[in-house]
This record gives sequence, structure tokens and C-alpha cells, in this order.
Amino acid sequence: MTSSQIAPILRIISKLLSKVLLDRLIPGIPVFREISFEIGSRAIQTETLFAASRSVIAKEIPIENSPSKTVGESQTYEEIRAHMLENATVFYNRRFSPLLVGRHCIVTERKEPGPWDFGIGRTNKQPGSVLVQNAKAIGFRGGFARRRLDQALYIGTRAPDNYYHWLINALPALHLANESTIVPGDAPILVPEILRTRSQLVEALEVVANTRPMEYFRMSESIHVKRLFVIDPPPVYDTPLSRNQKDRRPLTLHSLAMNSFRDNILQAVVPKPGKVAKERLFLLRPKGDNRAVNQEELLRVAEDFGFLGVRTEVMSFMEQVELFSTAKFITGPTGAAFTNILFSSKAKSLLYKASLDDNENFFALLASIGGGQVFSLDYGPDESDNPGNLSPVRFRKALQSLLPSE
Repeated sequence: MTSSQIAPILRIISKLLSKVLLDRLIPGIPVFREISFEIGSRAIQTETLFAASRSVIAKEIPIENSPSKTVGESQTYEEIRAHMLENATVFYNRRFSPLLVGRHCIVTERKEPGPWDFGIGRTNKQPGSVLVQNAKAIGFRGGFARRRLDQALYIGTRAPDNYYHWLINALPALHLANESTIVPGDAPILVPEILRTRSQLVEALEVVANTRPMEYFRMSESIHVKRLFVIDPPPVYDTPLSRNQKDRRPLTLHSLAMNSFRDNILQAVVPKPGKVAKERLFLLRPKGDNRAVNQEELLRVAEDFGFLGVRTEVMSFMEQVELFSTAKFITGPTGAAFTNILFSSKAKSLLYKASLDDNENFFALLASIGGGQVFSLDYGPDESDNPGNLSPVRFRKALQSLLPSE
């Protein structure tokens, strides 16, 4: 049978098995659940942390075609709440954060129509990877080592070892949980074991966690928690997104909640006496990174305008926060280092990348929290003989547009 013939059969089987929960009786078999979007109806206790709020949908501005005035769209972001769930199960999945309660896999409300991209793929044999999905049910690979806890706080996120996703999807939820009256201070944070390899992310976790204990779990484990605490929706809208690219929408965030998180981090900055602030930064990609393109050539152009090349991958988390808190102009190839623009104030950024997409507005959103803007410059196969290079002439003109007249 072909894959197209097998797919509808698997969808029927997954729908039936999601009602039976055989995985609780037979260890190792796939885990099937119905997809559910309303976490509040499953919670035994809920607390509102931030009321619904109007938020501007900031977008990148193409610098070569920059309008004299930009008007951001706005929409209402749902209220953010803390929830307590009974007898919930969580496990690692790199594409999104599975949360199982009874027959349901609970997902944050979606703004795009389904089906959603849960990262289905038959090459990934890791427990927790998605075997099959449709609009109403989802099936995961089994084979977990099972562990039980009396209570825990779940701040799961897509790709937790990624700087952007950990800082923007996970840690704001932890910050809000610390402000909640229903989340016990001794409820440990569930942290994927993979995070141990990323010292910057562990440092950021420790800054936000304060005295809250941590419980690391392996990628092959499922954790069954008697009382599980979660923040939903997360302050920044993210995955899973629609599988159909045409149905995707620009990302949004709850500006008041993210301002609260930002302020909490900035309060931990201790400026060193006599240290001169660096206001113009060129963010360098690691050597060998395919997005580095001809960055050394472009750095020399930027240095003519007073920019300093920095490698954030060799800096601690708090060093990065301090650096960006005083930056006024930031440029470089797109990458997770631009996440730190959240900690800047009224900064202007120019990032360059292979193509422009209105839906990839995550850095523009973060800049807007501090009153900043993000401009973009694309390079394509017609840019030069080397399709990965950005013309220094175009880059120089873009910087001249970005900077005030000097």
C-alpha cells in the first residue's frame, strides 16, 4: 500500500484508540489522544494573571522600501491564566509541548485553521514523536520510561535548547507562575535534560526561577503528575502552526505580560562602574554557520559607522542582557541572538536574511516591547555570483538609512 492509502487508515485507527487509552495498560505501545483546545474546562482551579489586552502586531519593515509612517495592526490577546490540572502527563517533543489529561491532548487555542504542524515524521524513532495526526486526534510513539510526581510546574516549549524559544516561550511562563497565588513555591519546574548542555539557558532559568526547585527529565521519559500547574495561553503565541503555509498568520504577544517579564530580567542587571556602553552592535554568527555568508566583509562596512562586532555565543546570559540594554542600533544576519532585543529600549535593528516573510515577525514583536523597530534586508540568488552573499554597497546604503545623519 502507498503512503496516501495508509494515511486515512491510520487516522481512523488513531481516532478509535484515542478513546480506549491502551497505552495505560500495555507499556510501549503508541499513545493516542483526542486533540482539545480548552484547558480551562479540564482544570480544577484557575487564576487570571493578566486580563485580555489589545496588542500591536509589529512587523519587520523592508528598509529599501520603508514607508514614511508604519501603522501596526492590533488585536485582542486572550487573558493569561494559571491552571491546576489533576493526573496530567507530559513528555518531550521538539515541535510542541504535549500535555495529556485523560483522553485529551491539550493544545493552546489556535488562530489559524488546522490541520496543525505537530512535526509528524516516520524517521524520528524517539518516544513522544508524532506518528499520525488529523484534525481531531494525534498519536505519539510509545516506549517511555514512566515516572510519577506529586506536583510540578510545566513550562514546556518547542525546541527548549534554542535560545529564542527558551527565553520567549518558556521563561515568561515561569515568571508568571512565580506571581501566581495557586502555584506553590515548592512545585518543581519540569526541565528537559537537553537543557543541561546549554549553560546560557541554564543561567537564564536560574535567574527567573529564583529559589524554585528544578526537576530534570530525560527525553525518553513520560512524567505523570498528580497536580500539574501550567500557564495558558503563553504570553507569546507560537507553535503548533498551520501545516498550510497560506493559512499562517503573523505572531502576537501579550504586551503587558511580556513587559512584566522584561522588567524582571532587567532588574537583575548590575552595571559595572566605569564601563562604557556599546550603542552600535554587529551580531556575528559562529564560523561555519550558513547564515554568516560574507559577514566579515559586511562587518568592515559596519565598522565605518562605529559598529562593534560581538559574538553572543561566548557570552553569559546576563552579559548579553546588559549589552543589549544600552544598545541603540543593532545589525547582522538573522539569528537567535536578536532575541535579546527584548531587553533594549527604543533601539533600531537591521537584520538581513535570504527572504522576507510577514509571518516571521518574532523579533519585531520583541523590539516593540521596548519601543524599538526592526528593519530587514533580503539577499537572493540574483544578488551576486554567490547567492549567499549580500552586496556591501546595498548594506552600506541600508545602514545610512537606519542611522541618523552624521
